[in-house]
Amino acid sequence: MDSELIQVADRDLRKILINPNANNPTVLGVKLWPKAIPQFLIGHVKLLNVAKAALKDTGFAGMFLGENYMSGVALGACVEGAYELATKVNDVASNGSTLCRQRGTRWPERRRSVS
Repeated sequence: MDSELIQVADRDLRKILINPNANNPTVLGVKLWPKAIPQFLIGHVKLLNVAKAALKDTGFAGMFLGENYMSGVALGACVEGAYELATKVNDVASNGSTLCRQRGTRWPERRRSVS
């Protein structure tokens, strides 16, 4: 059954990524969700919006958050999220931005552990 799932995932990825001639996949493992894929907890989107605002408010306007915790864990959502993020990064980079830190702001103090 794993081999069939791998074939279906590979076929679908080739369609989504519009690359039918891609190299064969390297399979690291197969995880089957018998009932459904994991869902975000209530309040997750609000937390992400707070995190994005915090980056902007602290001088990290050119730093972007991206991964399945942003767009969803389904394969299609991850790919769509990656394309959207790439567009945002390209827009910032095309404007000649220095990206992450605004002038005149300080890096946060590092906490040092005492041993």
